[in-house]
Amino acid sequence: MVAAGCDVIVPAGVLPGLLISGERGLCIDKAPIVNWVAVALLQAQLQISLFQLNDLSPNRGAFCARAGTQAIADFRGLLARHQ
Repeated sequence: MVAAGCDVIVPAGVLPGLLISGERGLCIDKAPIVNWVAVALLQAQLQISLFQLNDLSPNRGAFCARAGTQAIADFRGLLARHQ
């Protein structure tokens, strides 16, 4: 990927995130490898800041659509079992 011109690498998925979660300054050549959990957290913080600054909300198109009622119920059930 770096040889093809990639400037930054953001591995997707839980396993890669867990494997690099404790790493600091991880790079391949000069391309930093960013933990996706950090990216998701900062994205959420940015959305909150934009809303507070000028009432901008995320686009609710296909990319940022709200989860369906079944997915929400499943997630809440999973959380309840592990508390």
